Amino acid sequence: MSDISSQNKNVSVILSFTGTADRGFSVDIRISENAIPIYQLNGQKIPDAPELESLYSEWQKHHLIQGRSISRLNRAMDIPDAVIGYSSVDHCLSSADNLVSYLEKNWFGSDKFLLLKEWIRSRVVLKDDNSVPVFFEFRTGSRDQDILLRRLPWSSWNLFRELPNTEPVLGITIGKPVDPLLKDIKVLLVLGSDEGGLDLSADEYFVSELSKIGARIQRLSCPEPEELYSEIKRNPYDVLFFAGHSLSEADQRDGTVLLKPDTPVPIDPLIDSLRIASKNGLKLAIFNSCDGLGLADTLLSNAKIPSVLVFREPVPDEVARKFLQCFLEEFSSGKPLFLSVREARNRLRFLEFRAENPLPSASWLPIVCQNSSQPEIFLQLPAPADPVPTDVQESASVNSQLLSLSQRWIARSSAAAFILASLVFVTLRLRQSRSPTQTQTPSVSVVSDDFMSAGNRLLLTSETNVAKVRGIEAYANQDWEGAIAAFRESLNLEQNDPEAWIYLNNAIAEKNTALDSDSTIVKLAIAISIPEDEDDPDGEDEQGLAKELMRGVALRQAEFNCGIDSLINSVSSASDSLNCEGTQSSFVHFTIADDQVPDKESVTRAGEIARTLMAENEMVAIVGHFSSGLCEEAGEIYGKNRIVMISPTCTATGLTLGDQALNSYFFRTVPNDAVAAQTLFEEVSAVGQQVAVIYDDNTYSKSFKESFGEGLIDQDYIYECSPISSDLPAFDPEQCAAEVAQSNADFLLLIPPSSVRTYALPVLNYLDSDIIPLGSDSVYNSEVIEKYGEEASELGLQIYISWLPDPNNVTPFEENAKQLFSTDGFNWRTQSSYDATSAIVHGIQRLLESGDEITGASLQGRLSNPRFAADGVVGENSVKFDRNGDRDLRDLDGQIGMIVQVEEAPNSTPEKPRYMFVRSVD
Repeated sequence: MSDISSQNKNVSVILSFTGTADRGFSVDIRISENAIPIYQLNGQKIPDAPELESLYSEWQKHHLIQGRSISRLNRAMDIPDAVIGYSSVDHCLSSADNLVSYLEKNWFGSDKFLLLKEWIRSRVVLKDDNSVPVFFEFRTGSRDQDILLRRLPWSSWNLFRELPNTEPVLGITIGKPVDPLLKDIKVLLVLGSDEGGLDLSADEYFVSELSKIGARIQRLSCPEPEELYSEIKRNPYDVLFFAGHSLSEADQRDGTVLLKPDTPVPIDPLIDSLRIASKNGLKLAIFNSCDGLGLADTLLSNAKIPSVLVFREPVPDEVARKFLQCFLEEFSSGKPLFLSVREARNRLRFLEFRAENPLPSASWLPIVCQNSSQPEIFLQLPAPADPVPTDVQESASVNSQLLSLSQRWIARSSAAAFILASLVFVTLRLRQSRSPTQTQTPSVSVVSDDFMSAGNRLLLTSETNVAKVRGIEAYANQDWEGAIAAFRESLNLEQNDPEAWIYLNNAIAEKNTALDSDSTIVKLAIAISIPEDEDDPDGEDEQGLAKELMRGVALRQAEFNCGIDSLINSVSSASDSLNCEGTQSSFVHFTIADDQVPDKESVTRAGEIARTLMAENEMVAIVGHFSSGLCEEAGEIYGKNRIVMISPTCTATGLTLGDQALNSYFFRTVPNDAVAAQTLFEEVSAVGQQVAVIYDDNTYSKSFKESFGEGLIDQDYIYECSPISSDLPAFDPEQCAAEVAQSNADFLLLIPPSSVRTYALPVLNYLDSDIIPLGSDSVYNSEVIEKYGEEASELGLQIYISWLPDPNNVTPFEENAKQLFSTDGFNWRTQSSYDATSAIVHGIQRLLESGDEITGASLQGRLSNPRFAADGVVGENSVKFDRNGDRDLRDLDGQIGMIVQVEEAPNSTPEKPRYMFVRSVD
């Protein structure tokens, strides 16, 4: 691999613009390293620029006319000769000079921009990094104004001439970073329509040259939209190139591609497949086409692709072809993305001033649009490194063969954007990458710390707004007042955001202890699984699970630090003061740790997170982890370091019982699998009955399967469907149901882990009516009632869970939770995480009262005391533990641990049937 890539330190500069061109913009600037702000300068007022829009529109008009004039013979564009004069190039050059001169006079040469430039240049950290993106973010409140600012030639700012390791980038969105390394790439080359005389042979050639560095290339020509959708969804690819026609919408929120002649296809129907591809590792999309900003917007915002490369205006075919050639030469040599784009843009400058057929402003057009928290993407070459993929002599030969194409304008623009009646075509190229590799380069890879946050990072990417981003930035800079104000504003916009509530309470804790030496912070953590995208079919429920677990922690933390009423009032009215005194002048502070990994079978991040949390000397206790396998690995580390772990969801019996039991620092508030299996077994009177099973070969499934099997005839299942797993989506539910029926089973037990539940549930569609389905707590999910409600109700599905709200007995927990989150429908995961947090804070209170030092060891001593009891969801003193660390269920009278079933909801109609979970009635 090139030394260039390994020199990167993931330093970035981010300039955020607010305000208006007429009255002047305000710019906040920050420098981040590994997504953590390390320098910040806010509220820099730059001069107004009232003529900016008219000057840009003038250049834009001549740029398009120039493009049409050189494409006239090939495209037969209907442009009057009076408009296309001999001076069209001169007009384009003149209007470009006018725009740049205005920018230099009003902005780049102004005192404020000189201050910004020198402030950036003076930061040594920038000089230590080989490649530094300078992000431009625009949040002016006007979509039209943001669009104009995105189109400006920011590369004209002399900052980029003076710092040769920098490149302008548009910051479109903020999301979770992914591993930036591309390795052993697999390429899908999609050739779209060549309508209008478009010749795609150059595209095919340049992409095929990637095979010289070991790329595997699959080619599709003019595919049907559904064929492309299925291909992207079904097979993982590292790189996707699309060559054909495209169009961005006027508001730059969407786009259209032309896969076949006369068949425009909006991007929207392809978004689901692209989103799945992104979850599988799609990192970089390249649109070597005109007017691509709208396509970039939707792919970043909706498909969650971290980085997209586009042309922001119509582009001549020669420019598009030359840029693709130069970019791939640089990028395939191992040079990182931004330096590769910079070098390719530099080489486009030779087209701008040549004597014959100059192409003015060509180097302005390419721009990277990116998630601003994403590390720079680069390609790792095989060892020994292959030569540059495009041989110079061969490239010259191809250029000679394609010389007749050099006057073709491949562009397509919006009539609303350019106020022109005719349609001009574009070429679109996409680049896609597969899942992150397990081997990462330390200097640029995403390490465990990137998956942990007390307020300085965004983890719950489905809950994002501008105010929340400001709060995260302020928190990272230890601006506690600013963070509190921003998180209050964010929660006013979206109250049902448990991550923001935790961050707000953490900022309150930090502020109070900074101002009052008598106040103390107790460091805690919650370890849960947060997938990258809530809307992915594979990850939809897990994102919801993360929120459910966070809510329990956030609610109990809010009660301890401030009280519900004061927090609610502070969020609903920004003018109200917020004074929190904590409990006995102490505040609990939660770090959120995300143990989700792309390979759901892997548990390596749990151990890594545990070791990272142990590095914080003051860490006292952990709520988590999510699955039994993760608890097993992390629990050993916590125990050795005398840190309490209370899991709300890890149920495997072996964690507390038997030879492999964890240490005395592990507790749980959810009943174990032995209790759950016995309760379910007895409820359905399975004695003497035949039971089949669907399971997965992981700790949780095997534990429940073994516990339930102990009551069966010969402790054996009549039939076992092939194990399902996260890497085996080919599980056939129809075949499983048929084989279960042939086995004469009376019951079918479903015990999939949450990560593969989606694959198991379709069996309900095919199950014989005389076979009763049973489920462990992982089956309890909205997917059951939303997709399989009728089947679950008719078949009599029975599920074991630890708790379900009783509509006839609303608890104080439910009342407070509804008030804090402005929603209802809380389930057993929120109950269990609340109870876990309540046990921890109750133990802390007892230590405060006795004057004992608050440590993991002292807390463990309180929790394991037989007289310990904390208030929980189902009542006072309802959270207790037995000598093994399991939940003590005595005296709870079945309030924790019950069977639920599915029935039709009261608001159900024949046109729109609805179903709900209810407690099973004997």
